Amino acid sequence: MNRREALLYSGQLLGYSITGSILAGVLNGCQAPPALGWEPKVLTPEDVAFLAEVCETILPKTDTPGAREVGVDRYIDAMIADNYSEQERNAFMDGIKTFRQECLSSQGKDFLKLTPEERTAYLASMDANTPPKPPSMWGVSTEKFVAPPFWRSLKELTVTGYFTSEEVGEHVLRYLPIPGSYEGCIPYVTGERAWSL
Repeated sequence: MNRREALLYSGQLLGYSITGSILAGVLNGCQAPPALGWEPKVLTPEDVAFLAEVCETILPKTDTPGAREVGVDRYIDAMIADNYSEQERNAFMDGIKTFRQECLSSQGKDFLKLTPEERTAYLASMDANTPPKPPSMWGVSTEKFVAPPFWRSLKELTVTGYFTSEEVGEHVLRYLPIPGSYEGCIPYVTGERAWSL
């Protein structure tokens, strides 16, 4: 199984781990704004360039579009601006700074200057060293608010932004704009694409 297939399957399993802010954005139809003439609402242009590279490292272009191509960086800015509380927004913005500082101190250079192989290795180490999200019930934390680790939030936003994009929904996943009748028990064919919602 390659990384793209693993992300396809993890996208299907993501439902149980989505935070309240992400769920609210998806249910409200939050989409990445068109690229032409777009200006970030919350992020700085430097932050957008950074997030675009991190997201593209997570979901690179293969025979399917990459994260940058479907506008995941614009989606993240829209989610932070429209659906995050001020506390969550500040935690995310601080997370960007901390992530870049940790990369600089551990790798000796900024994330944007790393080679693709170094980026992948660095993100894999971040994944291995980041604690799991605190317990929650229906996206609402059962404990006092603790900002989720930045890396987990960024991965969640990246995967959600990717799989809810129009391009992926219509051309990567199977899409049927006017579905027929409900068939609860249908045969599974190995290698079939997942359905878009």
